[in-house]
Amino acid sequence: LRSFCELENISIDALFKSFDNFGQEVLTSEHLKGRLSSEFNLELELDAQARINLDKLQVKGVVSLLNAELIRFAPLEALSVFAQRDELNHLKMKEHIQPIEIHSGAVWLPLTTVKTNAFELKIKGEHRFNNWIDYTVQLPIEALIKKGKKSKGEFDDWIVEVQERKQPGIYVKIKGEMNALDIQWDKDATQEGLKQEWQRNANPFRKDTTIAPIKSSGGIQFDWDEDEG
Repeated sequence: LRSFCELENISIDALFKSFDNFGQEVLTSEHLKGRLSSEFNLELELDAQARINLDKLQVKGVVSLLNAELIRFAPLEALSVFAQRDELNHLKMKEHIQPIEIHSGAVWLPLTTVKTNAFELKIKGEHRFNNWIDYTVQLPIEALIKKGKKSKGEFDDWIVEVQERKQPGIYVKIKGEMNALDIQWDKDATQEGLKQEWQRNANPFRKDTTIAPIKSSGGIQFDWDEDEG
């Protein structure tokens, strides 16, 4: 089955409940609130019992979130090792547009900036349907400094060197199964990201890029009745 699909202003948690959290246990309806709209190309394969073969599922599109909330999501809670912020337990986003791809049994997120009530962060990575994840998250240095999170050891000299720069970032790797996540400071990515940030700031003529939504050319329109079920 191949089609172009549209979702318009539906409840995120209702969507996850209706599809039984899409066969995974990492990100569930209990972690999510808000409204969702999306346009995406879909290709799926069903077995004799009309069950989706997740290994063959392919999706490519854009998701738009409005007044979204991410509640007690373990990978982000784990970042408290680096940024001691209570808001990490309950992130809020007024509006966010996220390109997304699903293939090879995983959800793939390209590098995207996310503005939350805690701070602005950047995230990319993969989230497999077998509950294994591999995320890289960039936290702004001010997330460590403003809330009084004291650095120690190898962080000290680096933070002193860059804290006068505008929004330098520290990169953190979050990898593994949910019950045994490996959280580490990605020093190489941090240094490379800082170098690129300095290069961008030094070029006043660089062009900004934005995510262009998918243009609809006909397909399936989903009407969501949240009162049922």
